[in-house]
Amino acid sequence: LITLIGIILFISSKSTYENSQGETIEAALLQPNFSPWEKLFARDFGKLEDVISMYREGAKNSDIVIPCESILRDPVNVYYNFGDPFGIKAMNIGKELKKPIILTYPHRQTVLSNTTIIRNGKPLTIVQEITLYYNSAVFFDKNGNKITRYDKVHTVPFGEWTPFAEYIPYLRETINAIVGGDLTPGKEFMVIPVEIKPNVIVNIAPIICFEDLYPYITKILKKKKATLLVNMTNDGWANSIRSQWQHLIGAMYRSIETGLPMVRATNTGRTALILPYGKIISTIDDFKKGIMIAKIKLVSLETHFYKWGDIFFIIFLLVGNTLIFFYPLITSVFRKILFRA
Repeated sequence: LITLIGIILFISSKSTYENSQGETIEAALLQPNFSPWEKLFARDFGKLEDVISMYREGAKNSDIVIPCESILRDPVNVYYNFGDPFGIKAMNIGKELKKPIILTYPHRQTVLSNTTIIRNGKPLTIVQEITLYYNSAVFFDKNGNKITRYDKVHTVPFGEWTPFAEYIPYLRETINAIVGGDLTPGKEFMVIPVEIKPNVIVNIAPIICFEDLYPYITKILKKKKATLLVNMTNDGWANSIRSQWQHLIGAMYRSIETGLPMVRATNTGRTALILPYGKIISTIDDFKKGIMIAKIKLVSLETHFYKWGDIFFIIFLLVGNTLIFFYPLITSVFRKILFRA
């Protein structure tokens, strides 16, 4: 029964999508295939030039250029603010291309923290500078002007933050030595209006890495009037084709649930376009460098999941468990009926 319902919904969604009218845009998805274990903050101009060349190539046949997660592994904003050539070149990519772009890197921010202690019976306020890092995606318009910055909200435990660190003092240092340090979560999920072509504004919903695995996130973004889901990820650390495909399949369900198209720009794979009914279009092999030009029809389908959430899953779960629990009674009744017959 569940399989039959799924087939009917798939055919219905596919037909609705194919018969719907919508603006079509083209996005260049960059898959650089660099080592995820490259040194952080290396200020590698060779790597920067390679990244810029990919942006240039992608911009030739597209309306917007989208990179993988942290395509640059330096705090570009700090270099830029200090007038460093590395930061200036990175921040000016959009101005050269005359196309809207996204730039991904670890954003660094210094804030002041006030702590009050009691000393000699009197309160004493200690002011400290704290350095915060965010997993960020910065949006630029076609003139190279910064639109806004999205900071990843749902950070990954043991990869981007350390659970129980306050109870186990050495745990944070041990984890940070392996994966590079704690990241501060962003404050909110965002939908960012971007003028992709003249008079064509697309409400882009950025989701970084494993944020595409959580239905509650994409449901929030759909409610905020998103028209395109944009996932930027880096699964290269696992060195596994299977894990990259598993991540892709998980992302596919977010498109089906919300009825929104999704593009995925990844470091090592699997870069893809996912249509609102779940069809996956992918042209770059895993662990290969390349650029995919995704032709996206901007159509948003109405879905039962968006309207009702997990209610159907809960109903099937309750019915299934009830049948299992009462299975002996049900079989006993049927045997009596058949025996009497």
